[in-house]
Amino acid sequence: MNKIEAKYINELHVAGIWRQDLLSVIFNLRPCFRLEINDKNLTFLKRRLSGLNLKMTTYIYPPAQKLTAIIGKNKLILDQAKNIDLSFSGYHRIFKMGKILGYPECCINEFIKEFIARQNLPLFSLKNCIRKDKLDFKLNYLYSFETRVLAHPSTELNKLNRLDYLGWNKYLIPHIPCSFECRTSKKYAQKPFSIIKKYSPNYVQELKFYLKNPILFINDYEFIIFKGRVNNNSIIYKKIINPNNLTKKPFLNMVNRGNQIVINNGNIQVFKNNVLLKTFKKGAILFNFK
Repeated sequence: MNKIEAKYINELHVAGIWRQDLLSVIFNLRPCFRLEINDKNLTFLKRRLSGLNLKMTTYIYPPAQKLTAIIGKNKLILDQAKNIDLSFSGYHRIFKMGKILGYPECCINEFIKEFIARQNLPLFSLKNCIRKDKLDFKLNYLYSFETRVLAHPSTELNKLNRLDYLGWNKYLIPHIPCSFECRTSKKYAQKPFSIIKKYSPNYVQELKFYLKNPILFINDYEFIIFKGRVNNNSIIYKKIINPNNLTKKPFLNMVNRGNQIVINNGNIQVFKNNVLLKTFKKGAILFNFK
């Protein structure tokens, strides 16, 4: 990769077309990727993508009425993906889009099952793990809200935009894994990780900063990252990292005051030096990414 190509990738990343997705199609890890884009900088995006020998097809996706793009090398594949997105619905669309976007079939099938049951997706990925105490950070997709946007109103995403959410693009896998132990997903994740490490070493450190830490997960828009040590349903921590998501300020302030959290029947107990500060009656679970 030459300096001009690296410059174009940086500029596209700043514009909201993430580095890991671009590198995945440039190095043939997957045939294409899909995203919503802003039509205000469409000409600029097309020029920069052309400089990377990438093509883009755009269309309005009817359910959301949002300008949608498919980006890849092969125009025929882009047109096929567009046709699937616009012509199919429900589980047929999910399966066909997942296949053409290069997602593992085991993950597509499991997603369809959980989509029918309306499960909370990060929790179903955890539920399917044999060992829940040590999760591979490279499969941490909790910052990729695009993976579960269909389950939530766009108002929540708009709030994150206004907050300048810091963790939006922090992921290595583009899909929802059937579990955090999925071998196919792990095999895939290692490839973009190695490529980013070679061509964007600073970005690898940024990814690891977010992905390789325990997370207290309340819901898709409320969670806290910890610098600490998890032991079953508790965590002893030195500091927290708040990536400007929708976590409520009173709760966040109390967690900042403490140094230990215990999950008891889903409720969150905040301690300071073994003294209980407060109990919050809200469902929560600890994800121990390492």
